[in-house]
Amino acid sequence: MALSLILSHPFITAGFTYVLYLLGLVIYRLYFHPLVKFPGPKYEAISRWHEFYYEVVKKGKFTFKIQELHKRYGLSPSQPVHLSTEGDVGSR
Repeated sequence: MALSLILSHPFITAGFTYVLYLLGLVIYRLYFHPLVKFPGPKYEAISRWHEFYYEVVKKGKFTFKIQELHKRYGLSPSQPVHLSTEGDVGSR
């Protein structure tokens, strides 16, 4: 019954498909993305809205937030980090 309702209305089908896509994207970014081994807040791994928030709402504070996160999670911007999406995740 529910499946026939979803398939019979194109807008409901499109909305349902979009929600499934977003759910799959969140699962991929949290568990299967090559950069998942690097420490950091999970909400920042899920989307890029935090960058918009700090740049637009907080009026250009994204750079300072990145510096704070580097201090908190032990990565220094002065240390070169090689990030690669092919093969091994990265090395220092």
